[in-house]
Amino acid sequence: MEEKEIIKEVMAVKLQEGRWEVSEDFVIEEYTLKLYADGEFVREFNCTPLELEDLVVGGLFATGLIRRWEDVLSLDIDCSEGVARTSLAERLDDEETLRCPLNLDQTLLPKEEIFRMMEENLSQTELFDKTGGVHSVSLYDLCDRRRLIYRQDAARHNAVDKLLGCALRERRNLKESILVVSGRISGDIMDKARLAGIPVVLSKAAPTIQSVEKAQAAGITLVGFIRGFRMNIYAHPQRILLPDQVFGEISRIRRENEVIRGR
Repeated sequence: MEEKEIIKEVMAVKLQEGRWEVSEDFVIEEYTLKLYADGEFVREFNCTPLELEDLVVGGLFATGLIRRWEDVLSLDIDCSEGVARTSLAERLDDEETLRCPLNLDQTLLPKEEIFRMMEENLSQTELFDKTGGVHSVSLYDLCDRRRLIYRQDAARHNAVDKLLGCALRERRNLKESILVVSGRISGDIMDKARLAGIPVVLSKAAPTIQSVEKAQAAGITLVGFIRGFRMNIYAHPQRILLPDQVFGEISRIRRENEVIRGR
């Protein structure tokens, strides 16, 4: 479907600058897609009906049913019925791979690049410009900070699934990438980043305590509240180019906390 096909006009009573008026407004369509794998129901998406193949592949990945694009033997989407049917290869036991810590490399991100990536991710598309009703997510190369993939959806979880699905289909190296998100970072979004091996997650909004704890345990750099020229780093700041005194302060606070816990 094209963007223009999922934007609908409705009548709305608006208050603008102290004045009431009745006019047409644009809203985004919500679409229900049921996913089946090998005849078994997997989950239901309430989504924006764009890039549905990516959504299905990302959803299969997020639920642990596949690890790579080659695990999908067939994929068929019936838009009229709102059903996606897939057949999958037999899963191999790769739990040890999932438990391996992420490589903490020496790549450093300047704050200017973080601001630029977030600004680019938030650049308005026709969907957002007309409806204000979509989240945007981007995948960037960790080394040269080029944007590789951009996806959007009314639900931020779906947008991330679409991005991961596209990355799998294009065989991207997710372990050398940055995930940039317009919405709040919850624990389950951090789970998706961990499964994918993504080492850096950037968000315009707030994290939850669960996402911070999961980022700390997984070795993921988590940055939130990237707005204008401000940001908060919640986990693994060593990938951000910071003044030496900041790391000195971090070490001092950690030592003090260890003393308090040892009492």
